[in-house]
Amino acid sequence: MAVTSFASADSGTVLFAGTLGGGVYRTTNEGVDAFSINSGLSNLLVLSLASTGHEVFAGTRGAGIFFSSDLGTSWSPVNAGITTDTIQALFAAGNLLFAGTDGEGVLCSADSGLNWNPRNYGLTSFSVLSFAKSGTILLAGTTVGVFSSSDSGTTWQPAGPTAVSVFTLAVAGNTVFAGTGGNGVYVSTNGGLSWTPEGPTSAYVQALAISGNNLFAGTANGILFSTDEGANWKSVNTGFVVNALWVDQTHLFAGTQGNGVWYMSLTDLP
Repeated sequence: MAVTSFASADSGTVLFAGTLGGGVYRTTNEGVDAFSINSGLSNLLVLSLASTGHEVFAGTRGAGIFFSSDLGTSWSPVNAGITTDTIQALFAAGNLLFAGTDGEGVLCSADSGLNWNPRNYGLTSFSVLSFAKSGTILLAGTTVGVFSSSDSGTTWQPAGPTAVSVFTLAVAGNTVFAGTGGNGVYVSTNGGLSWTPEGPTSAYVQALAISGNNLFAGTANGILFSTDEGANWKSVNTGFVVNALWVDQTHLFAGTQGNGVWYMSLTDLP
C-alpha cells in the first residue's frame, strides 16, 4: 500500500497516515496497532493530511477535502468554493487552513473548511505541492519553485529555488529546507529569501523531517539524513520509494510506495 502523508493530533498522541486506496489509518501507540478510519470517507485516495487539535482534514485525489471533528472516527466532505478535486497539500497556520491543489492553486479557509477561497495573486503555477511557515512568512512549494507570502497568502512573490518542483518544505528556526524533484535539497538561512543547493545531488526528494540536529530526506531510493543542515548526508536505508516522513522524540516513520509504513528508533541511526 502506498502511504502518502502523515499528521498528528491531540498533542501528538495520535498519528494518522494517509494512503492511496486504503484511506486513513490511525494509531495511538506509535504504529504498534493501526486501524483504518474511513466512515464517511467516500474517496480512499488520500494525498494529504492536516490537523488542528481534534480536527483532522484529508485531501484526496478525486473528491476534494474531508473533515473529521472526532479524530477521524467519522468524516464529511467540506468543499464549498472548491472546483478542483485533487488536493495535493494541506497546512494549518493558526486559525487558517491552506490547501494546495492541482490546477486551482492555493485555497484558504477560515472556518474549519466550511468555505474556501482562492489566494493566488502572484503565483505563476497553480499546482501547489507543499507548504511551510517561517516566522510570519508563509511558503508554498509549486511545480516552478517556492513562493512566499507575508499576508497569509493574499499575495505571493517568487522566492526560489525556481524552475523546479518543490515537493516538500521543512522549517527549523530561520532555516528552511526544500526537497525537489531531481535537484536534491535546497537550504535557506534567512526564512526563504535566498537559497543554496546542499545535495544530495540529483536526488528526487519527496519528504523532509527534522528532529534536533537531524534532517531526514525521503527519496526515490530510501532515506538519507544530515546533521549539518544538508552539507553532508548519510544513508539510513535504500530500496524503498519514500513518500512521507514523520518524526517524534524517539522514532522516525516512513511512508513508502507500496511497502506501507516503516519505523526506526532514533537511537539506531548510523
